[in-house]
Amino acid sequence: MHTRDITQIGGAAVLILGLLFSGYIGDALGKPDPCTAPVPTSHTVLLADRTDIFSATVRGRLAARVRELAAGLHAGDRYSIYTIEDTSPEPVWSACRPRNAEDATISTPGAYWLDVDFKGHFAGPVQALSEKLATAAQAPHSPIMETVAAIASMPTFSPSVKNRTLIIVSDMLENTAGFSQYRSGPDFQQFQHTAYARGVGVRLDGVRVRVLYITRHDAASAHQGAAHKAFWISWLKSLGADVTVEDVR
Repeated sequence: MHTRDITQIGGAAVLILGLLFSGYIGDALGKPDPCTAPVPTSHTVLLADRTDIFSATVRGRLAARVRELAAGLHAGDRYSIYTIEDTSPEPVWSACRPRNAEDATISTPGAYWLDVDFKGHFAGPVQALSEKLATAAQAPHSPIMETVAAIASMPTFSPSVKNRTLIIVSDMLENTAGFSQYRSGPDFQQFQHTAYARGVGVRLDGVRVRVLYITRHDAASAHQGAAHKAFWISWLKSLGADVTVEDVR
C-alpha cells in the first residue's frame, strides 16, 4: 500500500472518529439536527423590561423565569431574549435549543459531546443572561408596543412558525412621545382609533402571549390596576393573540 493511500485512510479514520465523538454520526444514523431547519417549529420570545428599577424580589423572579423557559424547550425550538429599552429593539440573545444527551439517539461517548455542546452554547449563556437581565436602569421612555410590533415582524416569528409564544415581563406602562399611559387614561376604545394605535397594529394571530405584570410600589402605581390590565388585554386580543396575565409583586 502506498504512503499516500495510508495517509488518506488515516485521515478518513480521524474524521470518522471526530464525527462520532461530536455526535454527527448519531445525527446521520438517527434524525437530522433540528437546528438546521430554515424555519423553527417553535419560537419562544422573552421580552424583559429594563427601563425601570424593580425590587430584588422581582429581579430574582425574572432571572428564574429566564432559566425556566429555557428548561421547558425541546430540541429545535428557538429561544430569543429581547429587552424593552429606549433604543431600537435588537435581540440580546437568540439561539436554537440544541440536543443534549437526553434527546440523543446515540450512546456515549457521542451523547457526552452533545451535552458539552448544549451546556456551552445554550445552557451556559442562558444562565449568564438570567443574571444580567435582573439588573436595570431608569430610562426616559418605555416603548412596549413598538417592541412587540418589531418582534411580530421578525421572519422567525412569522405565521410560518407553528408555535409562537411571547412572554412580556414589565409594569406595562407604555411611555413614548407618541403615547404615554402616564398622560392618557387606560381607555382602549379611545386609543384604538388613534394614529398611534394604527402604527403598532401588527397581527399576532395564534400567538400565545403571557404578561408577567409587575406591580409598582411607587408613584407610578397610580397608573396601574384592573383598568390598566384590561387595556393591555384588549389591545393584545385585538391583534389576535391568546392572552393571559399573571401578577408579579
